[in-house]
This record gives sequence, C-alpha cells and structure tokens, in this order.
Amino acid sequence: MADHRDLGGSVFVAELERAQAEATTLRSPLSLLVIDIDHFKQINDQHGHAIGDRCLIGFSEQLRHVFAGLGELPARLGGEEFAVLLPGHREAQATLRAEAFRVGLAAAAVVPELPELRIRVSIGVAEFTPERHTGNDAFLIEADRALYRAKYEGRDRVCPASMSRT
Repeated sequence: MADHRDLGGSVFVAELERAQAEATTLRSPLSLLVIDIDHFKQINDQHGHAIGDRCLIGFSEQLRHVFAGLGELPARLGGEEFAVLLPGHREAQATLRAEAFRVGLAAAAVVPELPELRIRVSIGVAEFTPERHTGNDAFLIEADRALYRAKYEGRDRVCPASMSRT
C-alpha cells in the first residue's frame, strides 16, 4: 500500500490468486484478513470528510506498519474495507495477529488533530484450503463472511471463519 488508496481491485485479486496458487503448489499455509472500520460513516458525519480521509490515511499507515513481513500484503478493497494476505500463517496465528492489531489500533491516535478519536475495527480471518476454496472468490468470500459475523456479534472484534463452520 503505497498510500491510503487501494491497489486496485484487479491487482489485489491477481495477487490473491497468485498466493493461492503458490500455497497449493508448496502446500504452505495462507491466511486472509478482511477488515472494516466500524462506524466510519459516523466519523465522516461528526468530523467531516477531511477528517474521515485522515482517518483512512492513518489507518493505512498502521496497517502497513504492523503487516510488513515478507510477502504480507495489506490492501484497500474499497471504502473503509481493507484486506491483508498473510502467507505462511495458519488461521490461529493470523487470528492472534489480527487481535493484536485491533487492540493496538484502538489505543492509537491515528488522526493527530483529534487525539481523542479512536478507530475500532471488525476483522474476519480465513485460512486457504485448496479443497474447500475451489472457486475464484471462495477464499475471499469466506473471510468476508467471518467479517460480517464479527459485525453481527457487536463489532470491534476478530472472528475466524472456522468458528462459523463448526
């Protein structure tokens, strides 16, 4: 993520497909986080779109800083929704990293002009399994469903996809 703008849907999708192919070939783990900034519309409504934009920039910087490991790819999917590809991570490890990010973000002042403004996020986590994720979008859809479960359960939380399958 060079800045707060997205990689472009097709670029992220191409990278996601490449990572899935590599994970299949190498039989290596791959996880995906889908992240949504909670109540972002409220931030825009209460503080204006300029502060909303600063929020997105500050959030992107935090995301890029925390997920800077080899092959890790944070990207903006659109609006206030982001994703992170985590090669080499099983779902449990990715869930721990997502939770640490969520907690750290809630304590950070991402907009220097408004140090009291705290960002909360909901995060869905999924691990790629070639046998289960046979369609092009199946992996992303599973992570997105876990995100919506996090939102449904009250937001400001991390939900692994495996909890929905049991």
